[in-house]
Amino acid sequence: MAKGMYVGVGGKARKIKKAYVGIGGKARKIKKGYVGIGGVARCFWSGGELGYYGTATPLSVGRASLAGASVGNYVLFAGGHDSSSNGGYYSTVDAYNTSLTRLTASPLSVDRTGLAGASVGNYALFAGGYNSGISYSTVNAYNTSLTRSTATALSVGRTSLAGASVGNYALFAGGDSGGYQSIVDAYNTSLTRSTATALSVARNQLAGASVGNYALFAGGYQGSNYYSEVDAYNTSLTRSTATALSVGRYRLAGASVGNYALFAG
Repeated sequence: MAKGMYVGVGGKARKIKKAYVGIGGKARKIKKGYVGIGGVARCFWSGGELGYYGTATPLSVGRASLAGASVGNYVLFAGGHDSSSNGGYYSTVDAYNTSLTRLTASPLSVDRTGLAGASVGNYALFAGGYNSGISYSTVNAYNTSLTRSTATALSVGRTSLAGASVGNYALFAGGDSGGYQSIVDAYNTSLTRSTATALSVARNQLAGASVGNYALFAGGYQGSNYYSEVDAYNTSLTRSTATALSVGRYRLAGASVGNYALFAG
């Protein structure tokens, strides 16, 4: 849903925090407001409370283990595999704009699943992945016009890695390439690759998220071990260790809100 309603005051847009309507001679607070879009009522005002907007256009093809990243006015979902008996690998890239309209961007250069996404400058990057026994080092970059280019490959091809952004870098950490990896590759706004300090523990199926001046990589798996480690990288790509997760785990997810990075599941 939209972030709020605004009104012009002194030539500036001011966010409306509360709205009222007259009913029976009394001012009644508006709790929710709707507008018709495509024959469907969509919530555009919830008085600062969370509200369910509705369902966006589905992905062009259902798939698992895909990756997401944002660039400009788009969020992109790339790659993945068919978890049914078909077992196909996909290069599909679906893009959603700020109106939640779905477009189709140029496909990835290689069909693959288990890749990772991260954003830097004017690019959304999709790195690594797996297809039929091969762990890829390919990194595809999409600009704000959804034009695809290919950045320098990862230093090691791998799958089940994690991505996160900090300052002028997109980082891709960990993964699996027939062995567990601790490598952290960093891409700047010119898509030049450098190598940051390795993770404190080699692992795959970890999660990435960003908060303030840090990119965090949490959890993961190696052999029979489930990790609670959280490695933090600052804008100079210096690694430090944050307080561990409350429980060691893998296949978790990371996201950011305000001054917090959250890791769940």
